[in-house]
Amino acid sequence: MSPFVYSPVNTADGEIRLLTLHPAGKEAPIVCDLQRVKLRDNPQFEAISYTWGDEHPSVQIFLNDTIFKVRENAAAALRRLRRRRGLRRVWIDAICINQEEVAERDRQITVMQNIFGQASQVIIWLGEPTEQGILGIKYLQGKYMNANFRQLWLGLYGDNVRPSYTTSLSTVFDRGEYSEEQVYGEIRELLDRPWWRRTWVVQEAVLAKKLVIMCGEELVSWDMIKKLIEEPPLGQPDLERIGIVLDESVFPDGLFRFISEYRQRWLGSAAGINLLETLYRCRALECSEPQDKIFGLLGIAPSTQAMGVVPDSTASVPDVYRDFAFKFSRGSQSLDTLNYVREWQGAPARYSRTQVYSLAEQSKYHDVKAQIDVGPEKKPRRSWARLPDGWERIPGRTPRFYNHKTNETHQKSPLDGSLCKAPKVMERRELSTNWQKRWDNLGRVTVSHEPEENKTTTKSQEKLRNLLADLAQLPSWVPNWYTPTAWDPEPLLDFAFTHPLYWASNNEMPRIAEGPTAYVLSLSGFVFDEIESIAQAWHPQSETPALSRKGNEILATWEELALQPVQNCPYKDSSREDALWRTMIADWAGDRAAPEGDKKYIEVWYDRNGWAKQVQDIANFGSWEEKIKGIFLYPEDDMLREYKDLCRRDDLEYPGGKFFGYLWSGGEKSIVKHYGTYVRRIQRACAHRAFFVTRKGYIGLAPWNAKKGDVVAVLDGGKTPYILRSVSVDQFKLVGESFVYGIMAGEALQHREVLEKPGIRIQIV
Repeated sequence: MSPFVYSPVNTADGEIRLLTLHPAGKEAPIVCDLQRVKLRDNPQFEAISYTWGDEHPSVQIFLNDTIFKVRENAAAALRRLRRRRGLRRVWIDAICINQEEVAERDRQITVMQNIFGQASQVIIWLGEPTEQGILGIKYLQGKYMNANFRQLWLGLYGDNVRPSYTTSLSTVFDRGEYSEEQVYGEIRELLDRPWWRRTWVVQEAVLAKKLVIMCGEELVSWDMIKKLIEEPPLGQPDLERIGIVLDESVFPDGLFRFISEYRQRWLGSAAGINLLETLYRCRALECSEPQDKIFGLLGIAPSTQAMGVVPDSTASVPDVYRDFAFKFSRGSQSLDTLNYVREWQGAPARYSRTQVYSLAEQSKYHDVKAQIDVGPEKKPRRSWARLPDGWERIPGRTPRFYNHKTNETHQKSPLDGSLCKAPKVMERRELSTNWQKRWDNLGRVTVSHEPEENKTTTKSQEKLRNLLADLAQLPSWVPNWYTPTAWDPEPLLDFAFTHPLYWASNNEMPRIAEGPTAYVLSLSGFVFDEIESIAQAWHPQSETPALSRKGNEILATWEELALQPVQNCPYKDSSREDALWRTMIADWAGDRAAPEGDKKYIEVWYDRNGWAKQVQDIANFGSWEEKIKGIFLYPEDDMLREYKDLCRRDDLEYPGGKFFGYLWSGGEKSIVKHYGTYVRRIQRACAHRAFFVTRKGYIGLAPWNAKKGDVVAVLDGGKTPYILRSVSVDQFKLVGESFVYGIMAGEALQHREVLEKPGIRIQIV
């Protein structure tokens, strides 16, 4: 047979190609036809959303009576999707778009919104199931009995990773916990497959009328998963206090919740989706080409086409990013793109601990029947303990242990005869040193021991180094969407609100123009002030907010700097103490500002009396005792007592009740809820930012890379002030967005005539 040859498709006329799958058994060759259709004719079809995999097309199928090669994952999806009787019509990008013609690929991207929006349903192909993965799938399908029988079979004939029954009551209950984790772990593993980390899948899922997830031949509806993860036990944090999750054992549902949220926004109105916010929230997702960080999300932002933002895969990555920043600013008539600039050079790379959710894979670097020390004069219990580096547990009814350093197999665990410390659930999931989690092209995971010294430099690593060198040449006003770092502060702008939270330039319209070259952005505005003193930036080690400021020396120095006396203090109607607490929450402007009485929540957070006690580590006691003892860990009680003492000190009525613990009143529940809200606001506003004081006495928050001598500028069209660094007369580099208490609602404009040089524009390079 001759190879397949594409005929042209007229994208401008709404033309696409659809694939018709011929019926056959699972192992029969894949036979299909490709036909051109027009979307305006409302053709009936389903769309497939999947990941390509790393390999080149290698599987042969028959397309229009010719030979065509596809990748392994696409072939597996087609085999599972075709019916035994009857035709099935689908859209799949690897075949329906001529991937060898760049111009066609770019044109077809512009109709993705119509393709996925018109499909009768979008099928998310996760790949083939694992042997134990059936447990999670059956549970999601509501076939609980089937899942239980499968679990029983694994316990009898497979590798029993649950602790043995002993005379210890803790171990009996511990066994029950592991039984649940064996099922839920497989559900978590499904939600951690490669599909959930790709950029392109976002718009494909958001635009769909109906979503269904397919793993092997099993189907699960999107809504079924949504219902499950929003209800206990999957939706219930292991330990939550004051609205803050203290145990960082996070269910891997971040992208699931994000897509669900955006599906609701899309159904309400496409205008409810802000592309810049979307780009920022999706910046950690993966894509094979860095341009796709933008192109892969254009389908859920149709207004960008009117701005002239269209895919061009032939352009370099820096050119794509720069062109997008300029066109979006001009088209949206705002400077919001400047609020998403983050300094990435010199910042540590974004670090995410690799999580392994399947108990079968976790057991490879654990002894699942180790003796756990539960204290003096107590009988040890049997449970999991981490093996020494280099040791692997070989699963089976009689497991063995392999030492990778000596290449020897042992019948006994290296922990045999020792008393060990039990890891928490979250710690069990964290991949051990020198172990790697890898996904194959069919979406299945393997965990294996791979020492660091065995790794070699790959072509992809070399390609990445060259890309980063190119991105380092980006103008300072262009956001780099490809390199999220561990020190990226959350944007001050929040598009969840229908109205702006700040309007530093009031209602002045931006006057945006190119400077002498395309690398220079020329803006109207004025320099308002200069940073005179700046404190050390705060880089929290965890994304989980601390219960209070206790022990945080950096934030304590911020308070010291803020309260130093200033001549001609600009805060005439409020004290510097008030300016400080409102700065710590990046308080909203105008009528949305926090009530004066809420200052007490921040005073409680200062924790001057040390009310916030450290949560005890009780993992070694076993799940039963851990839960019993956890009942008495109520930092809310201590926080409420501190709040009550502040009310008494200020001679105010305490709005709560007279009971603590289980008997909180409605007023006390409200206090706890509001306190948690403010703690999260402080984390969002202050993390990875630096506190500063200006020459005029204003206080504010700047990006972590700001320096003394940087200037505060108010630019027409900007919702916030910006920190600039002078490089020459009237030319600056953008450091980033800033919060400056006292000028977030346009107050600085009254000084404009005095400060602005007539006819001079601010040029950012």
